[in-house]
Amino acid sequence: MASEAFLPGFEATGEFEVVAGVDLLGDRLETFCANHAAANGYGGDIRALDIDALLSDAPPPFVVIGGPPCQGFSSLRPFRNIEWNDPRNNLWGGVLPSGSGDPT
Repeated sequence: MASEAFLPGFEATGEFEVVAGVDLLGDRLETFCANHAAANGYGGDIRALDIDALLSDAPPPFVVIGGPPCQGFSSLRPFRNIEWNDPRNNLWGGVLPSGSGDPT
């Protein structure tokens, strides 16, 4: 969960708490839940996440931080694919609509 790296900075301000996390991979979600016991963990594809369920959690998210996977375009990956049709390269679309509006 790439966003896990951003969370300590937000929490250190004393203004934010982690209330939810989403990850496709079960072992990553287990790590998130172990690090944030009071947060709700959602397993699965973020594009299929029920936004209404997320927003009905107590407390509801105020800030959404996303770290989509970089496997499709990272220069460290020997099988990278910078093409738009690689589904890993456009997961950001699952994060943005859950915020203040559709980016398109």
